[in-house]
Amino acid sequence: MAVDSLEEQGPILVPCLFLNQSQDNELVTPRRISKGRLQVQLEGEGTYECSVTGLVFEVSERVLIRYSVLSWSKFGMFLRDSWRFAGPIFNVDCVNSPSSILTSIQFPHFLCLADPDSEMTFSVLHMKDSCPVIEPSVDHSGSHVKWRVSSLSPVGPIVQSSKPVEHHGVVLVYKELALENSYSFRIYLATNNSSDIKDIWNEVRCANKRYLKVEKPPTCKLDEKRYRLMSEPEGDISPADLPFTLAVTKLKGYFEVFFEQPPPFKVSLVETESDKTVWSATIREGDCVDNTVEKPRKLTNNRKRSTSTSEEELPKKRRRCADESGDGLNTSIVSFAVITVVLFLLSCCSVALNKTLKSLTFLCCLQTECGQCRSQTCRPSS
Repeated sequence: MAVDSLEEQGPILVPCLFLNQSQDNELVTPRRISKGRLQVQLEGEGTYECSVTGLVFEVSERVLIRYSVLSWSKFGMFLRDSWRFAGPIFNVDCVNSPSSILTSIQFPHFLCLADPDSEMTFSVLHMKDSCPVIEPSVDHSGSHVKWRVSSLSPVGPIVQSSKPVEHHGVVLVYKELALENSYSFRIYLATNNSSDIKDIWNEVRCANKRYLKVEKPPTCKLDEKRYRLMSEPEGDISPADLPFTLAVTKLKGYFEVFFEQPPPFKVSLVETESDKTVWSATIREGDCVDNTVEKPRKLTNNRKRSTSTSEEELPKKRRRCADESGDGLNTSIVSFAVITVVLFLLSCCSVALNKTLKSLTFLCCLQTECGQCRSQTCRPSS
């Protein structure tokens, strides 16, 4: 499936296999109301788990919940004193209902809790009136961090640890859709959480080339170390190695891989220090074929586009890859305004210059005794 036709993806949820998971949550599938925004109707008191994001909602009565995945690149600056993000950050809202109906939220995290000696403190970063507040969590499991809802605004799980912790990670592979028999790939390392995966999806979608997502088992365990990519047959791989880090960055690093011959290719991710293989996959000919069928545009009888745009979709009519934090100025309008002002000033200068020349001519007529000055044309009109 081509990247430019993908819907934004949720996390690739893989609970920590080293801990027993005893959850009796009712699984619910949300409705996508616009790209990146989900909505689910919860029919009554209970605990419900979203099948797309892994969020768990505990509610006291029937309620309609709307939510979306945000990017840590906009909020990571507020993490201080060794706090690190531990899972995706969300914006959650109860539609036409008080937030008190939503009593608690459990956020999926990507930390491996297999080490019993690892001392970790979980909390959440809560943006209250655009101000960051670190609030304590109620509990945590091998897959989720539970938080008692105080109010609804951007919020996500964070962690402090006394020593390095293993992370549930993913390796994402994208093939460049270029000329036939061209085999160029981007391979990304990320934590197994919606915010990271969404950032990578947006970066690939906004690239100046089209890419195809290669569907391979993505999950692995990653430490904050350096990794290198190996391939069979040998390909052109750049850079030589890449660090896996939890540092919040808007643009993600990736391996660029190029093969001169056709598939199959075996690619493996290896720790630089230990030569330990943490992930591998074989890319075959069928993985490199774009089978996307573009859907025809739906037109009305007068051949105009349908105007039944929902309220949630209106902001998405902006330029596809525009930065959400931009000021929204239209460059073409600004340029037109500048040109108009310049033309007006030039017009004013022309009128002033013309009046000046007439005045000089009149003064010349007063001081000169030539025949021309005595003529009717050089005398001021009475």
